[in-house]
Parts: sequence; C-alpha cells; structure tokens
Amino acid sequence: MKIDHEFHEKEWQIFSLLAEGADRLVVHSTLEYKPSARLIIPLPFSIPEYINDFSSQESKNEFYKLFDLAYEVIEPEPVSTRDSAYLSAGIQMLDRANLLVALWDGKSAKKIGGTGNLVDLARQRRLPIAWLQCGNGISLGKNQGNLIFENFHRT
Repeated sequence: MKIDHEFHEKEWQIFSLLAEGADRLVVHSTLEYKPSARLIIPLPFSIPEYINDFSSQESKNEFYKLFDLAYEVIEPEPVSTRDSAYLSAGIQMLDRANLLVALWDGKSAKKIGGTGNLVDLARQRRLPIAWLQCGNGISLGKNQGNLIFENFHRT
C-alpha cells in the first residue's frame, strides 16, 4: 500500500468526524488494516446537536460505537453557522494531519466544510492527498474508482 510505504515510520492516527458514509468507511477500513491506529474525532458540534445530523437510529448507534473507540476527542469551537462548524472541525483535522484520505467526486467544493473544500485547503497546504474518485450514488463513468495521489514526495 502506497500510504504505508510513504508513512511507514509514522504511528497511524485517523482523524474523522464520523459522518455517515465515506467518513465511516475510511475509519472501518483503516482500523481493519491497521488495528493499532488511533482514532481522533474533531467534533463540529456538541454530541447532542451533532447526533441529529444522522439519518437513523442505526446510524446513531454506529456513531456511538466508533466514538467509544476514540483515542482523543477534539471539542468543537464556537462558530456562527453549521457549515462553519464543519469547516472548523475539518481545519482542526488538517492542522494535525500528515495526509488527507478522501472519497470524493473530484468536483469543486459545493459547500463550505465539505470534502471538496477540505481537499482545496489540503492542496493549498501541499499536504499529501490520497483520494478515491467516486460519486455519491452517481457513477463517474471510467473515472469511478481511480485512486489518485497528490503531493507524495517519494515514488
């Protein structure tokens, strides 16, 4: 695995907001591959408020199950809007990360604090990025499933 090769000397930490979908998929996959990885959760809101963003009781239960695995929880910063809260949590993640892993359609940011916005910020910081090109329930044709590495210094 290219990421393991590039960062073999580093202890793995996973920063995730544990949002539904891709966030949780990356956490599950990483913990399966690297069980010693430490899960760090930057919260966009207090837990009682954040849990309302999840669509079902099953999703809420999955959040709590993963939350219980956290090595560290980063408390939310006070902000004025929901989008700003997601952006703030994402920036806290990028401030401490050595690498951004994203499941993303490759399109420009649709909203503040979303995946496209965080990828843009990671690019500005020249942070290594590994992203899997995928659509949110929409096929991206021949590009679907492409794994793209940016700003990796070793080959």
